[in-house]
Amino acid sequence: MGEPGLTLVAIAIAFIVPLVNFLCVVVMETYGAREFRNDGAPRLTTLLNTIVKNPLILACFLGVLLNQTGTSLPPVLGPLVEILGRAALPIGLLCVGAGLDFQAVRDAGKTVVCASVNKLILLPLACLVCCMALGVEGITRDLSVLYAGLPVSASSYVLARKMGGNAPAMAGIITLTTLVAMMSMPLWMLILDRF
Repeated sequence: MGEPGLTLVAIAIAFIVPLVNFLCVVVMETYGAREFRNDGAPRLTTLLNTIVKNPLILACFLGVLLNQTGTSLPPVLGPLVEILGRAALPIGLLCVGAGLDFQAVRDAGKTVVCASVNKLILLPLACLVCCMALGVEGITRDLSVLYAGLPVSASSYVLARKMGGNAPAMAGIITLTTLVAMMSMPLWMLILDRF
C-alpha cells in the first residue's frame, strides 16, 4: 500500500487514538473501581485533568501540532527522537511477546473470547459493511477494515490497570487478539482482495 497507505494510517491514528483514549478516560472515570474514582458521576475538572495528563493524547496532539506548523525538533532532540522511533517497533514487539499472558486467557474465559470475536471479526465486518454502504472503495476501504481488525493495543492494559478496570481480563484479551490476529488479518486481506 506504500506511501499513500502510510499517509492514510497516520491520519487515522491522529484522530482515532485521542478519541478512543478520551472515551476510555470518561468511561473509566465513571465506571472504574471505586478506589480509582469519586462517588457518583465524575466532576468535569477531574475528567479534564485526567484527559490532559494522558500521554497518548498528548503525543498525538503534539505530533499534529508540529506537523501542521512545520516546526521541527531542535537539532539535538530531532535525531534522538528519530533513533527512538526506529527502535519503537522492535521494542513494541518484544513487549507484546513478553506480555502475553496465557493464564489470563484461561481465567477470564468467555469474556476474553467474546471480546476477541467482537474485535477481530464483528468490528471489521461492520466496518466493511459501512464502507460498502457509503461507497468507500480501494485502499481507503482496505485500510479501514484492516485497522478495525487489529489486535487490542497493549496500552489498554496500562489504562485498565491505572484506572480501575479489569486488568487481568484485559491482559487475556490482548493475548488472545494478538495470537488470533496472526490468522484473522491474512483472512481479512483475502476477503478484501475478493471485493
